[in-house]
Amino acid sequence: MKKTTQSPFAHPFRFPRAALALCLLAAVLLLAGCAVQKSDEFAPSSELTASAAPPEEYDNLSYTNYFDTTNASAADGQQKASQPADRAIITTVAANVQTKTYDTYTAALKAKLTSLGGRIDSSQQYNYEYAREAAWTMRVPSEQLDALLEALEKNGTVLSLDKQTWDATDELLDGDSKRKALEAERDALLALLQKAGSVEEIIKVQDRLSTVRGELEGYIAKLQSLRDQVAMSTVTVNIQEVDRVTKVNTRFGPQVKDGFLQSLRDIGQGFRNFALNFLVALPYLMLLAIPTVLTVLLVRRLLRKRKKRQAAPVLPPPPLPPTTNV
Repeated sequence: MKKTTQSPFAHPFRFPRAALALCLLAAVLLLAGCAVQKSDEFAPSSELTASAAPPEEYDNLSYTNYFDTTNASAADGQQKASQPADRAIITTVAANVQTKTYDTYTAALKAKLTSLGGRIDSSQQYNYEYAREAAWTMRVPSEQLDALLEALEKNGTVLSLDKQTWDATDELLDGDSKRKALEAERDALLALLQKAGSVEEIIKVQDRLSTVRGELEGYIAKLQSLRDQVAMSTVTVNIQEVDRVTKVNTRFGPQVKDGFLQSLRDIGQGFRNFALNFLVALPYLMLLAIPTVLTVLLVRRLLRKRKKRQAAPVLPPPPLPPTTNV
């Protein structure tokens, strides 16, 4: 029987490994050559690049073509990436204080505030019948805030103190980057205004320039306000003049005791106020009592006369004389 030999390419699974490796290598080299050729075909030449560059003299006076906003965005991102470690914190404090020595306390607090470099932005004082009350809005350097809060506790009792903080660092950074972008756009518009050749172009540039200036002034004012709030903390204090300072207790027993004693004091104060108001109004009551007494006496006299008339006996009429018939 004759023995036949098959070609190594007769069946795919019997393909030699060396031939398969050579085919893969040739395919890789072919694809690499095509990629290099395509990149050379689509790469812009130096002449095309030079022609695509914007000329020095702009024929079109559109500020969007002259002002490149990508630089401002890059500067904004770079500024955010390099944020300072010190945060810009705005602090506000609201406090309620009671004191027995109102004049001494307010004078000492003003002197302490002045020594710390602070000021009073607003002040209201209320004079009641038995006490006085003041409401102050103070501004103090942020680094001196703790010293002012310690001064609130001298010669007085702090009933409540609410301290709030707000981090304004991100808002300051965003506002500053927008300010710089608007300043750059303003300078670009001023340059365009010098190159404007027609009235229409001048009006167009001036309209946008006035808008940019308005936005820039708004951002500058906002940044100044934020920086002032960061540098100077705000403290709002309500000062009450009292005869007895309110004790702040957290336990149940002392709270019941203080409440019961306060109720007794309120009742006594109520009787005192009633007696005081009665004595103060006594002259008016006397003036009202005189006509009232005279009216009562007159009415009683009229009633007595009416009763006497009703009690008098009524006599019968006399009999008629007899009549005779003639």
